[in-house]
Amino acid sequence: MVRAVLDALCSIQGVRLAEPGEFTRRAFELGKVDLTEAEGLADLLSSETEAQRKQVHVSHHVGGPCTLHNLNCS
Repeated sequence: MVRAVLDALCSIQGVRLAEPGEFTRRAFELGKVDLTEAEGLADLLSSETEAQRKQVHVSHHVGGPCTLHNLNCS
C-alpha cells in the first residue's frame, strides 16, 4: 500500500522523494537549525543502539532544553 502511494505521488511531474539529509540541510541553510543541531540530528538518525542514542543525547545536550528540538532525548 505504501509503495503504491509513493509510486502514484512520484508519477506526478515535479514530485520526487527527498534525498537523505535533504530536510536537515535545507533547515540549516534557512537558519532553522544551527550546525550543532544538524550534526546532532545526523548522529541521532544514524544511531543503531539505545546506547548510541543516549550518547548522542549526552554529546549534544548542554543544559536547558534538548538541542534536538525536544525529541525524546532522555
